[in-house]
Amino acid sequence: PSAICRFGVYEELRLLVKRAGVTCGEGEEVRKTKGWRVFENVGNFVCGACAGAVASAATTPLDVIKTQMATGVIPREGILKGGRRIVMKHGVRGLYAGAEARMIWSAAFSAVGFG
Repeated sequence: PSAICRFGVYEELRLLVKRAGVTCGEGEEVRKTKGWRVFENVGNFVCGACAGAVASAATTPLDVIKTQMATGVIPREGILKGGRRIVMKHGVRGLYAGAEARMIWSAAFSAVGFG
């Protein structure tokens, strides 16, 4: 699920950047220069980082439920019941345990991958 979300968000961000008209100049001559390639790579890098962070934020609850089921912290009753158990014990924040670190790691991984 994370990879599907990451690629979808990345493509949407690239379209937004393109539609916003963010460029380093006009015409083919500028695009062939080294400066254009650097700009394009930085754009890919930033869009990739954002996509990775968003994908991780979106899929962290599923990962937390899966991990707690696999380690026996909660019984294997299904995703919805597992999620309810976590929310009842720790609140909604319990579904996002470790989200910050995961988002940073995924942002860095995706930035390098797409950039």
